[in-house]
Amino acid sequence: MPMNRKSLVFILAFMMFLVSYQVPNTPGPVQVFVPDTQGKVLAQDIDDIDALILIGDFFGWNFFDVRDILLGWGADVTIVTGGATLTVPSCLNRPSSPITAGYLLSTFDLNTIDNYDILFVPAGGQWQALSISSAVDDLVIAAQTAGLVIASICIGHRVIITPGEWEGLKVAHYTQSVVQWTSAGAIPVTGMFSVSDSQLVTGGGGGGLTEGGYTVAPTSETCAMAAKAALGRSFVETCTVTPSSSGAGTTFSVSIETTDPAAGIIGLTSTTIDSMEACFYLQGSNTSAHTIPLTDTDSDGTYTGSVSVSAAGEYNVAIEVTDSDQTLEVVRNAASVTVLLPQLPLEMILLIGGALGAVVVVIAVVFFLRRR
Repeated sequence: MPMNRKSLVFILAFMMFLVSYQVPNTPGPVQVFVPDTQGKVLAQDIDDIDALILIGDFFGWNFFDVRDILLGWGADVTIVTGGATLTVPSCLNRPSSPITAGYLLSTFDLNTIDNYDILFVPAGGQWQALSISSAVDDLVIAAQTAGLVIASICIGHRVIITPGEWEGLKVAHYTQSVVQWTSAGAIPVTGMFSVSDSQLVTGGGGGGLTEGGYTVAPTSETCAMAAKAALGRSFVETCTVTPSSSGAGTTFSVSIETTDPAAGIIGLTSTTIDSMEACFYLQGSNTSAHTIPLTDTDSDGTYTGSVSVSAAGEYNVAIEVTDSDQTLEVVRNAASVTVLLPQLPLEMILLIGGALGAVVVVIAVVFFLRRR
C-alpha cells in the first residue's frame, strides 16, 4: 500500500510539472539592433574633439607624441598637471624639455569636465606621483561619470585603475599593470597594441617615438581608437539576431553589417577587419557563456554566424573586432536576447498526461479493491 500512495503522489506531481510548461515554440522574431556607440562629440570630425591630457612632474616623452598626434589631427588639447607649478619639468634621463600646462590639477574645476571628450594619461615616470593623488582620483571619477573616453598608455594605466570602474572590460596587456587591472575586475588581452571597450581605451607598453622607453608605444593606434570612441565611430553598424525559437536550446543566427569607422575623418587611416566574434553574456556575468566566430563568406562586409544557447536567461551580446592595426574594438550591448524555460509540444503534454491519467485511474481502482 505505501508504494501505491507514493506512486500516486509522484504521478500527480509530474502531471502538474507538465502542465506548467508553456505552449509550443514558434520561430522568434528577427531583431535588428543599432549598437549605442554614440560618443560625446556631436559633430563627426576630429577638430570637434577636446582632449584633456594629464601629466605630472618629470613626465615621459610619450606625452609629446600624444599631444602632437592629436594636434596634428586638428583636435584641441588642454594640459593639466598634478605638479605644484604650471611649468612642468620633463624626465631626468633626457634633455630638459619643460612645458607649460594650462591648469593645475589642485585648482582645476571638475564642473568643467563635461567640456572635454577625452581624458588621456600618457606613459612616463609621472605615474608614481599621480597614482597616489586623491585629486587625480577625483578627476578620473568625474571624467568617467561625465562619459569621457578615458585613454592611457603603458604605465599610465596605473594612474586610472584604482579610481575607475572597469569591471568586466577588456584592456591592453602591459606587464606592470596586469595584476592591478585583474584586481579591478578588468581583463588584460595579449597580442593587441590597443583595446577599446566602452569608454576605456588602453595601449600597450613603450615610450616615445624617438626618445624614452625600451620599445615604441602604440601611440598612434591608441590615439586613433580614442578619437573613434569619442566620435562614436565603430566597425559595427547593425547587429541582427534571428532566433529559431524562444526556448532553451535555441539557435541564434547573428548578422553584423560593418562600416569603415575612419571613413571621412581627416587624420584617421582606414584599416581592415582581421576577425570578429559574437559573445553571449548572461546578464550580471562578465564571462561569456557562448563565443562564436563571425565570418564574411561573401566578402560583402556582412559577418554571420550561429550558436545554440542551452541555458534559459537574459543575454547581452557583445561584438569583438580585431583589425589590421592589431587593435581590438569591443562593442557592448550590441544586442539582447531572451531564452525562456524549455518547452514541450502541446500534443506530447496531452499524450503523456492522458497516459499518466489512465495509470492513476488503474492505481486508484486497485487501491479501492484491495481496501475492500
